[in-house]
Amino acid sequence: LQFLYLIVSPRHPPPETHTTKMMANLPNHKTFEEVAHLSSYHPALPGLVQFLTSMVNRGDIKLDGRQPTDRSKFNGCQPAEVSVQDYMIRLCKYGFCSPEVFVQMVIYLSRIRAKTAIMFSSYNIHRLMLTSFVCAAKLRDDIYYTNKYYAKIGGVSLPDINRMEQEFL
Repeated sequence: LQFLYLIVSPRHPPPETHTTKMMANLPNHKTFEEVAHLSSYHPALPGLVQFLTSMVNRGDIKLDGRQPTDRSKFNGCQPAEVSVQDYMIRLCKYGFCSPEVFVQMVIYLSRIRAKTAIMFSSYNIHRLMLTSFVCAAKLRDDIYYTNKYYAKIGGVSLPDINRMEQEFL
């Protein structure tokens, strides 16, 4: 609708809505060049980030500035202030995993989206990414870290990541 508003009235900016401040307009402060040399980097990460960001943007548009009404363990109290790209780079940089973990992560995210009513949004994308990352690392890699470590790099508490992992499984 904002696109139509610009066509009809190009001299006036569209009205500011809560969704315009969400994921679509968050700046990316990091680039994949920073992590391309790491053994955990997978060449599909930039495409994955574009896909996830578009899914989040669709979810944010559906929410239209409101907080999600479902009481999922994955929903945060506030919309994310970090872009999907910056968060993915953080997981790649500090997750110390095999590149295949990110492929498995995508599979988990697509399954949870298909089998549940969870809509990806700025309120839950980072928690979903982190939980799918942790589950994928534990499944895929022989050596993985504790939930305490993953909670620290993901920016959530240990009880939160434990609850999310239990819900995810």
